[in-house]
Amino acid sequence: MNLPITLQTDEEVVTLLRRHPVRVITEVIGTLLAIIILVAVLLFLKSLLSLGLWDILIAIVVIVGIIYALMAFYRYQNDIWLITTQRIVDSTKRTPFNHEIASADLANVQDISISKRGILQTAFNYGNVRCQTASQTQVFTFIGVPDPNAVLELLDDTRDKARRRRRMDSGI
Repeated sequence: MNLPITLQTDEEVVTLLRRHPVRVITEVIGTLLAIIILVAVLLFLKSLLSLGLWDILIAIVVIVGIIYALMAFYRYQNDIWLITTQRIVDSTKRTPFNHEIASADLANVQDISISKRGILQTAFNYGNVRCQTASQTQVFTFIGVPDPNAVLELLDDTRDKARRRRRMDSGI
């Protein structure tokens, strides 16, 4: 498995999460609909006004829309969240030239909450999982993950095991 991080000693990956495919599909469909509407408007304006730039504008709209749709697939493949036996990792790669990685010790995760909003998230059982760590500013949000209830339970269970392991290692 090609991970964005190097695992620590005795650390194992519990699960790797990506956005639900429905979220990506709806983003691509929305982009395609926007392209169709914009091209239709530009074609209508082209028939009313005789400027030579309409074909160029239509081409630009189509190219930008296709690039945006391809970037949705790129983000789907490259934005991942890891839950390991020791930490949670948020790896966000919006473009090939923009990669951000954040991690937090599982034992420091204080609050875990989920949210599912809207018809699609409810029907296809996906949503957001939000983890607040001991730090005041450190919040991890797993966006659009499948079965957020199961992810919450997995995080809660893995966090409890990490805390028990930490107490045993420190002799408390």
